[in-house]
Amino acid sequence: MKYLIAVFLFFGWVSNSSALSFNMGPESFYYTADEIRAAFGYHYNHGKRLECPISWAGAGYHTVSGGEDIAISDAFVKKVEEHVKQMFEAGAARYLFMPDAGHAHLILPREKAQKYLALPTMLQKLKAVLEDAELGALYHTAEYLSVHPGDASDVYEWKAKRNVIGWFDGRPINILPPHEFGHGLGAPDGFTTVSNFDISAHREGIFYLVPSPDSSGVIQGMSFDISFFNTGAGDCK
Repeated sequence: MKYLIAVFLFFGWVSNSSALSFNMGPESFYYTADEIRAAFGYHYNHGKRLECPISWAGAGYHTVSGGEDIAISDAFVKKVEEHVKQMFEAGAARYLFMPDAGHAHLILPREKAQKYLALPTMLQKLKAVLEDAELGALYHTAEYLSVHPGDASDVYEWKAKRNVIGWFDGRPINILPPHEFGHGLGAPDGFTTVSNFDISAHREGIFYLVPSPDSSGVIQGMSFDISFFNTGAGDCK
């Protein structure tokens, strides 16, 4: 039964990050560490890939939406890969999909964010944001993890470390202090959210996360995708 409950995760996500708690009832859409592990195995091999993922276009990575095209730098992808590795090594994440590390909010200092958000099209905004050296990504991991008395200490640690900022200027990740009820935190003081992206492991994903030599098996090699337009609209042309 628990395995079936975990598998059902993939047939209808409910998005409600403001309702996170360390302990949720059995009627909720929160799941134990073992249920999330089982769900991830199913998802990686049989689940649906993200819609409109970043793809390779001969000369480099790009994304398309509504007929507009924007180049995605190799540096951006490599930084996201590094963020993920550091989160795994720190015990802040275990899996690349929505019950755990499945999305991030791109943040910038407030004054810059207001300037970029005033641009007329979504892709113009995204292009400007991705080129800014002060860009950060606020990851919310352990998104649907429910922690219960008797769980191992590393499961509590996983939940407590669920708010992570990854920087694109070479700094290491910054694990934020936990909210007392396990909530996902918003952008830190002085910063504003300017965009979002989804990230999800899948056997057909375009990117590949290589295990770190010194990770002692913490990071398993896996393929994954990144999408700025995983909206369900399917407008990827």
